[in-house]
Amino acid sequence: MKLILVIALVLVTIGLAALGTSAFFAVAYYFPGNTQTTTTSDKLIDEKLDSDGDGLTNKQEMENYHTDPHKKDTDNDGYSDKQEIDSGFDPLNPPSR
Repeated sequence: MKLILVIALVLVTIGLAALGTSAFFAVAYYFPGNTQTTTTSDKLIDEKLDSDGDGLTNKQEMENYHTDPHKKDTDNDGYSDKQEIDSGFDPLNPPSR
């Protein structure tokens, strides 16, 4: 049973990777209990969608900055991810401000 599950996960990951979707979000979609993400991978990777309203698209957050596309301020320091990036600070590190 475990072997079938692993093979299925590998095939799904390869298929999504061919479409430009990261393996992380393949796991997030098929095993939502393992991550904070419960939205489908197709919606998350939408090039224009900005789920948290911080001025960065979900695609930018996932592929370029590795920030949370559902949190306006990934590191909870009071500055939005975009504000930190535009100012040259790390949106993943609260003491960087």
